[in-house]
Amino acid sequence: MEKPAFDALVQKLTLFAKDYSDKYKFRVWLLTILGYSYVFIIIFLLLLSLATLSYFEFTALHSAIAFKLILGLGVVTFLVLKALWIRIPPPVGKLPTATN
Repeated sequence: MEKPAFDALVQKLTLFAKDYSDKYKFRVWLLTILGYSYVFIIIFLLLLSLATLSYFEFTALHSAIAFKLILGLGVVTFLVLKALWIRIPPPVGKLPTATN
């Protein structure tokens, strides 16, 4: 997207947010839910795949291929979950003093 088109879109959304603040907040809320849903669906599918492969590995399949798939999916699942874990360090500096 070129800069003029981006600026026009931002201007349009700014006006929409001013005129229809409740609708704008609802749209932002829906986009937030959509984003989180996508992430949790991916995690659910990864865990479901791991469980299914593990079940077949321990009951019937007993193959090296299944073990390698379990290992690979386990690493991918770990990396996805690790990417969601964010640590925010405490702020550095002095607390403001109250002046009376």
